[in-house]
Order: sequence, then structure tokens, then C-alpha cells
Amino acid sequence: MEYLGEPTPYQRELVELSSKIPHVGLLWDAGVGKTYAVIHALRWHYNLNQRVMKTVIFSPLVTLWNWRDEFVKFSKVANHVHVIDKKGAKRIEQIEDLLEKDCIMILNWEAIRTPKIYEQIQRFGAEILIGDEMHLIKSYKSSTAKSAVVIADDVRRRNGRVFGMTGTAILNSVQDIFMQYRFLDGGTLFGKNFFTFRNVYMVDKNASWTGAKKFPDWRPRVEKFAELTEKIYKISTQVSKKTALPYLPDLVEENRYVELSPEQSRLYKDMKRDYIAWVDSQSVVVAQLALTKLLRLQQIVCGHVNDEMGAVHFIKDNPRIKVLEELVLDLISQHKVIIWHTFKADAKLIGDMLEANKVQHVYINGTQDLKAKHEAMVDFNTNDNCRVLVGNRRAGGIGINLIAADYSIIYSRNFSLGEEEQSKARNYRRGSEIHEKIIKIDLIAKETIDETLAEALRSKTNLADSILHSLKE
Repeated sequence: MEYLGEPTPYQRELVELSSKIPHVGLLWDAGVGKTYAVIHALRWHYNLNQRVMKTVIFSPLVTLWNWRDEFVKFSKVANHVHVIDKKGAKRIEQIEDLLEKDCIMILNWEAIRTPKIYEQIQRFGAEILIGDEMHLIKSYKSSTAKSAVVIADDVRRRNGRVFGMTGTAILNSVQDIFMQYRFLDGGTLFGKNFFTFRNVYMVDKNASWTGAKKFPDWRPRVEKFAELTEKIYKISTQVSKKTALPYLPDLVEENRYVELSPEQSRLYKDMKRDYIAWVDSQSVVVAQLALTKLLRLQQIVCGHVNDEMGAVHFIKDNPRIKVLEELVLDLISQHKVIIWHTFKADAKLIGDMLEANKVQHVYINGTQDLKAKHEAMVDFNTNDNCRVLVGNRRAGGIGINLIAADYSIIYSRNFSLGEEEQSKARNYRRGSEIHEKIIKIDLIAKETIDETLAEALRSKTNLADSILHSLKE
């Protein structure tokens, strides 16, 4: 096994750190080459042991074949790489055939929710475990996270190595870090109990309120910030786009303001009034529930509304889709465009508009299987006639490479800072230097939740507090 290509200083640092300690985190910005760097570190360990070591890679479903492609490009061990992507019994058979082999298995995080697969991964006896997009297991309540932690602990008991990769370790709160580091180092730095961790490093600023309506507001303890930061980076490396990719083109972010139709305005005012009345009726407002209810306001500004039975009704006069149409038709002769959306109904609106204008396009969404998503990505990047990719931010915003596009348009957004950052990095990343600049356009309805949400995501402020305050103003 030989090295392919000259390692960068960041890759050398990763190899050096992983040779000294058994667990390493890559807190690297999306798009700077985490996958390539980990493959380089794997080659080093494989060479040291003179064989391909038993390796398991947990990854988002949409990126499984990306890993395989990267091994083909950057290593000579691609024939040892197996993507576990079948369904049901066939997927279990895939793993069964590999249990006695020194090989690399790549499967999605959620696969280990299946008891038989979870048992097989334990039987496989991995010597190296890699968690790609580690922030996906940030919740201490997650069954996937709990299973991943047990598997990681088994690897440590065999004196194996654990790598964790993420560009967004802390999405909304310091508490996001706990489960990721529990997976990464077995609880060495932050312990094994989430509530103990939270009590040490965080404080509920609203805990003293009595009889008032409030969001629990967990914030970092200022006096613990230095200790927390020191521990986070004690076993991790950090690489930003600014330092790793100094030759990236400029990223230009623009707002394109859209009007609401009279019907949208009426529906929006009614829904906003109902929401505020609900908030006022609660003794304690749970942030996640409040944000879920707020999605209904976001749906209205995008041009559709759900009735009490959950059926979708499209608003006939929808200025937003008309503005999108004008933008797309103006751009596609010279540029490829990604249109990001949140709701299924958005994809229907966008797809109908593109088809009416005979614009060749592909989709990436949650209804597709892995093969269909990969084919859509390849078609968009390689077929010059395919001018637009319509992407659901949750299904297509993680780990895939869409550098063929120099424009992205945000048709709709949700409350996930992680999905905001990840979708932005799909075409602003290593390789995007082929363009003079990257343009991101946010469609925003002024004086609505749309405007507040876009600003909160951009400034990375507390979403629940910002939006609730804005609505009540």
C-alpha cells in the first residue's frame, strides 16, 4: 500500500495526532477535505500494520458512495471497500459475508437501529471506527447515538482507534458536544452522564423565573468556557476554509425580497395571531414545539398551507415562485443553479415551474434511494444540459459535492443551523475555485418570520428567542 499524492500540513497533523492518541476529532469546516484527510490517515495506519485493518465508517446515507469514490481516487485499497446499501435481509447478508474479512465497511448511522445489524457490527470487531458528520448523533436521547457509543467503546476495548468528523460540532448549544465526545473518547473528557455535563458547563438563565411563560434557556457558564474550549481541542484538530483553502472564490450572499399576495397576507396574519395566543396560554413554552408550530408560518410565505387533516393547499397567487422563475430563466444560460427547499410542497411548486419552462433538472430528496441520489448528483455535475438541481436541505445538504453550480437559491428554510451551513458548503468547497465567485441568494418575504429566520441563521443567534420576540413585536 502506497501513498497517493503529497500530504498537506493538516493531513500530516492528523496522522501525527492519531499516532499518539486513540481518538481524534476533525472539527473541520465543510468542504475543506475531511474525507481525503481521514483516508490519508487510514493509509498510514494500514501501512504501519501491513494490512487493511477492520474498519467501519458511519456516514449519512447520501454520502456512502462518495466515500467509495474518494477511496478510489486517493488510495489503492478500493477493492477492500464495501458500501452496505442493500435493504432488509440483503443488507444483513452483505455484512455477514464480510465478518471474517479485513475490509472497510461503509454504512449509514441509522442502520444500527436494526438489532441484527447492530449485533453484526459488534461481531465484526472493528479496529478503526469513523463517524462522519458526527453532529448527527448529538442528542443524548437518540437510540442511534447510544448504539454508536457502545460500538465505539468496544473498539476502544480492543485498543482500536476512533475518528469523528464534523464541520458543525456545536449547532445550537454547548450541550451538542456531549454525545459526540462520548462517542469519540468514551467519556474521558466530559464524563458519561449528560445531566452532570450540562450542570457543570451550562446554566438555565430562565431557571429563576416563577409563574412566567418562558423558554428554558441553557447557556454556557462563562467561567467554564476556557476549560470547555481547551477540552474540545485537546483531542481534535481544527481547519477553517480561510486557512485551508485560501484560493476559494468569494462567497457573495444576497437577499432577494418578495411580496406576499393578499391571500398569503391574510393567512399569515391569522396564523400569527393563533400562534401568539398559543404561546400566551402556555406556562412554559418548549422551544422545539414552538418552532415546529412556526413552520406553518414559513409554509404560508412559500405558497402553501396545510389544513387540519394535513392536506396541502397551494395558494394560487404566489409571488415567490414567480421571482424564482425570473431568477432561474435569467441564470441558466450561463450558470448551473441549486434551488434549496424544506417542504415537499416546495418541490412540487418548483418542479412544475421548471417543467413548464422546459428546464432540465434533477432532484435530491428524502423519497429517493441512495442510488437515485447519487445518479442525480452525477448528472448535475457532468451533464451540461442539466441546469438545475432541486434539493431538499435535509436530504441533500450533507456531504455531497455540487461544485458544478456557482449559484444557489434558498426558496425555503427551516430552523436548523446545521442544514444551513451544510447546504451552503455543497458548492462552496474544495474545487469551487473553477468559478470566479459563488453566489447565494435568499428569497425573503419582508416583515415576516422569513426575514427573522434568515437573519437568525446568518448571525447564528438563538432561533427560538429571536423569532418569538420578533413575532410579539
